[in-house]
Amino acid sequence: MYVEEDLLKQYVSDALECLKVKFVNNIDDISSAEPKHKVEFAYQQFGEGETIFGYKNLHLTLCYTEATMFPHLIIEHSGKIENSKQEPDDIYKLMEIEIVKDQKDSFENREIFMEKVKEQINFEPFGTELPTFINDKKTGKKFALFRLDGELTEKQKLYVEHIQSILFTLLKK
Repeated sequence: MYVEEDLLKQYVSDALECLKVKFVNNIDDISSAEPKHKVEFAYQQFGEGETIFGYKNLHLTLCYTEATMFPHLIIEHSGKIENSKQEPDDIYKLMEIEIVKDQKDSFENREIFMEKVKEQINFEPFGTELPTFINDKKTGKKFALFRLDGELTEKQKLYVEHIQSILFTLLKK
């Protein structure tokens, strides 16, 4: 009995340890090792225990396009449990709960995600730019806040939903 329990423990992962988030600005960033950010919460997807069952040495990387906030989940593991009474967790299904409908294609499909990465180069933020709060001369990146006033268009509402989809890993509901 104990041997089986020890074997099963190898297939249980702490979601807070194995799930990382990173922001992608170009296609090369997808496969680069860094930077990755730890998540604060995973119980909304993986239950109160925040555990994932069925995979050995599990690593999850939730990539987001920097500007347009389209997600893509990379799942890596050294083995999937077989011949168990309990099926492995369907990670895509559990995590897509917070994903906006037009984000779902890029979430599972790397080719679609890479297209979204390319498309974001032409993205123009909505609203009125507030004063720039950081201008990083080393990378050439400018960080600014934008304010949306009045009634939002459907496209603007969808963009706000994209941004909100990442909050499930950072904020409690």
